[in-house]
Amino acid sequence: LLDVKAARAKRQRLMGGRSKVIEQVQLFFSASISIFWDVLEIRAIRNELDSIATDHAQFGNTLSMLSVTMSQKSLAPSLEIGSLVIKEEVIGRDQDRDNIMRMVFDSTSNGVQEPFEVIFIVGIGGIGKSTLAQYVYNDERVRRGFDVCLWVWATQDFEFREMLEKILESLTGGRPDGYGMDLLQSRVQKQISGKK
Repeated sequence: LLDVKAARAKRQRLMGGRSKVIEQVQLFFSASISIFWDVLEIRAIRNELDSIATDHAQFGNTLSMLSVTMSQKSLAPSLEIGSLVIKEEVIGRDQDRDNIMRMVFDSTSNGVQEPFEVIFIVGIGGIGKSTLAQYVYNDERVRRGFDVCLWVWATQDFEFREMLEKILESLTGGRPDGYGMDLLQSRVQKQISGKK
């Protein structure tokens, strides 16, 4: 904006030799047009600043919500859940268990083992997702139907390396301390290769 003003002032100084009336008329219209363009330019800059302020406010709210969530996660105790479930205490989940069992065994009964199958159990906290998973895991049909059965608990923000260590520990009974990622993966693969 300042550069435009300086260029106009320089142009006016260079035009020096014209009559005063023409110069004043030209200056009047030039100034009016100049003010009009300046107003448009200021409006555009103002709109851009408003947009930036709005984005900043939204981003700031997102950041503050994220920091609250992260601090709540770090303060929340880790409630690791094991595989043990007392069947008599599980009420009203037989149909859900059977539906999951059907999905599990349908993926392996067609003669071709799927390379990796995941069944999600989704819902709000406290409705029994983990209990249902324990119920399925401890079902005798699972024990008879698979060569290897492992229970590994995972949080929302789990680390893949930690999961591999837990899996290998469950498979071998020993803690795999100091293993690199490649060695962890190859050991787990060796333990489960060719097994259902």
